[in-house]
Amino acid sequence: MIDNQFQIERWETLISALNPLEFLSFYDNGMDGLILSVGSTQGSADGSHLLRFQITFTQAVAYRKEPIISTFMSEEERQSIFGNTIVIPSSQWLSDIQMENPFLEMEYAGLTHRLIRTVSQTIEVISAKAPQFQRVV
Repeated sequence: MIDNQFQIERWETLISALNPLEFLSFYDNGMDGLILSVGSTQGSADGSHLLRFQITFTQAVAYRKEPIISTFMSEEERQSIFGNTIVIPSSQWLSDIQMENPFLEMEYAGLTHRLIRTVSQTIEVISAKAPQFQRVV
Protein backbone atom coordinates (compact mmCIF):
# COMPACT_ATOMS: atom_id res chain seq x y z
CA MET A 1 0.00 0.00 0.00
CA ILE A 2 1.46 3.33 -1.09
CA ASP A 3 -0.87 5.62 0.87
CA ASN A 4 -4.46 5.68 2.07
CA GLN A 5 -5.74 6.59 -1.39
CA PHE A 6 -3.68 4.42 -3.71
CA GLN A 7 -3.11 0.67 -3.47
CA ILE A 8 -1.48 -1.60 -6.03
CA GLU A 9 -0.94 -5.37 -6.03
CA ARG A 10 1.34 -7.66 -7.97
CA TRP A 11 -0.59 -9.67 -10.56
CA GLU A 12 1.16 -12.96 -11.39
CA THR A 13 1.20 -13.64 -15.13
CA LEU A 14 3.50 -15.12 -17.78
CA ILE A 15 5.23 -11.75 -18.13
CA SER A 16 5.31 -10.53 -14.50
CA ALA A 17 9.00 -11.13 -13.92
CA LEU A 18 10.43 -10.63 -17.42
CA ASN A 19 13.05 -7.90 -17.47
CA PRO A 20 13.34 -5.99 -19.69
CA LEU A 21 9.84 -6.16 -21.16
CA GLU A 22 9.46 -4.34 -24.48
CA PHE A 23 6.23 -2.91 -25.88
CA LEU A 24 5.69 -4.15 -29.46
CA SER A 25 2.15 -3.31 -30.58
CA PHE A 26 -1.34 -2.32 -29.50
CA TYR A 27 -4.53 -3.05 -31.43
CA ASP A 28 -8.08 -2.10 -30.47
CA ASN A 29 -10.33 -4.56 -32.28
CA GLY A 30 -13.54 -2.93 -31.06
CA MET A 31 -16.01 -5.34 -29.48
CA ASP A 32 -13.73 -8.30 -30.30
CA GLY A 33 -11.10 -7.13 -27.88
CA LEU A 34 -7.92 -5.30 -27.15
CA ILE A 35 -4.68 -7.00 -28.22
CA LEU A 36 -1.24 -6.09 -26.87
CA SER A 37 2.07 -7.58 -27.97
CA VAL A 38 5.15 -7.48 -25.76
CA GLY A 39 8.53 -9.18 -25.82
CA SER A 40 11.60 -9.90 -23.76
CA THR A 41 15.05 -11.37 -24.32
CA GLN A 42 15.05 -12.82 -20.78
CA GLY A 43 14.67 -16.57 -20.95
CA SER A 44 15.83 -16.93 -24.55
CA ALA A 45 18.55 -19.51 -25.15
CA ASP A 46 21.26 -17.01 -26.10
CA GLY A 47 19.86 -13.95 -24.34
CA SER A 48 19.37 -12.05 -27.59
CA HIS A 49 16.31 -13.72 -29.13
CA LEU A 50 13.07 -11.84 -28.45
CA LEU A 51 10.38 -13.98 -26.82
CA ARG A 52 6.99 -12.58 -27.87
CA PHE A 53 3.72 -12.64 -25.95
CA GLN A 54 0.19 -11.65 -26.96
CA ILE A 55 -2.24 -10.34 -24.35
CA THR A 56 -5.93 -10.35 -25.32
CA PHE A 57 -8.62 -8.55 -23.33
CA THR A 58 -12.07 -9.69 -24.50
CA GLN A 59 -14.14 -7.45 -22.21
CA ALA A 60 -12.18 -4.21 -22.04
CA VAL A 61 -14.45 -1.25 -21.34
CA ALA A 62 -11.70 1.39 -21.16
CA TYR A 63 -7.96 1.73 -21.64
CA ARG A 64 -5.25 4.36 -21.55
CA LYS A 65 -1.51 4.70 -21.93
CA GLU A 66 -0.20 6.66 -19.02
CA PRO A 67 2.68 6.04 -16.62
CA ILE A 68 1.48 6.26 -13.02
CA ILE A 69 3.93 4.44 -10.78
CA SER A 70 7.36 5.53 -11.95
CA THR A 71 7.26 8.71 -9.87
CA PHE A 72 7.29 7.16 -6.39
CA MET A 73 9.83 4.33 -6.71
CA SER A 74 12.90 3.39 -8.67
CA GLU A 75 12.74 0.96 -11.59
CA GLU A 76 14.59 -1.69 -9.54
CA GLU A 77 12.13 -1.38 -6.65
CA ARG A 78 9.12 -1.53 -8.95
CA GLN A 79 10.39 -4.61 -10.77
CA SER A 80 11.31 -6.53 -7.62
CA ILE A 81 8.11 -5.69 -5.74
CA PHE A 82 5.41 -5.49 -8.40
CA GLY A 83 6.82 -6.81 -11.68
CA ASN A 84 5.27 -5.87 -15.01
CA THR A 85 1.63 -6.71 -14.29
CA ILE A 86 -0.33 -4.97 -11.58
CA VAL A 87 -3.91 -4.82 -10.27
CA ILE A 88 -5.21 -1.58 -8.77
CA PRO A 89 -8.09 -2.60 -6.46
CA SER A 90 -8.93 0.90 -5.18
CA SER A 91 -8.86 2.64 -8.52
CA GLN A 92 -10.10 6.21 -8.76
CA TRP A 93 -10.23 5.82 -12.55
CA LEU A 94 -12.54 2.79 -12.24
CA SER A 95 -14.73 4.65 -9.71
CA ASP A 96 -14.99 7.62 -12.09
CA ILE A 97 -16.00 5.38 -15.01
CA GLN A 98 -18.62 3.61 -12.90
CA MET A 99 -20.08 6.96 -11.76
CA GLU A 100 -20.28 8.18 -15.37
CA ASN A 101 -21.86 4.87 -16.50
CA PRO A 102 -23.99 3.57 -13.60
CA PHE A 103 -25.30 0.55 -15.55
CA LEU A 104 -21.85 -0.62 -16.68
CA GLU A 105 -21.42 -2.98 -13.71
CA MET A 106 -24.72 -4.71 -14.60
CA GLU A 107 -23.42 -5.56 -18.07
CA TYR A 108 -19.80 -6.21 -17.06
CA ALA A 109 -19.73 -7.66 -13.53
CA GLY A 110 -16.42 -7.67 -11.72
CA LEU A 111 -14.68 -4.77 -13.45
CA THR A 112 -11.00 -4.58 -12.51
CA HIS A 113 -8.27 -2.02 -13.21
CA ARG A 114 -5.18 -3.81 -14.57
CA LEU A 115 -1.83 -2.35 -15.58
CA ILE A 116 0.86 -3.76 -17.86
CA ARG A 117 4.20 -1.97 -17.76
CA THR A 118 7.03 -2.18 -20.27
CA VAL A 119 10.22 -0.18 -20.49
CA SER A 120 8.56 2.33 -22.83
CA GLN A 121 4.79 2.15 -22.20
CA THR A 122 2.31 1.68 -19.40
CA ILE A 123 -1.04 0.35 -20.57
CA GLU A 124 -3.96 0.47 -18.17
CA VAL A 125 -7.13 -1.49 -18.89
CA ILE A 126 -10.45 -1.78 -17.13
CA SER A 127 -12.05 -5.10 -17.94
CA ALA A 128 -14.52 -7.62 -16.54
CA LYS A 129 -12.32 -10.61 -17.32
CA ALA A 130 -8.63 -11.17 -16.91
CA PRO A 131 -6.88 -11.25 -20.28
CA GLN A 132 -5.45 -14.30 -21.97
CA PHE A 133 -1.64 -14.45 -22.16
CA GLN A 134 -0.13 -16.48 -24.95
CA ARG A 135 3.46 -16.98 -26.02
CA VAL A 136 3.78 -16.35 -29.76
CA VAL A 137 6.22 -18.63 -31.53
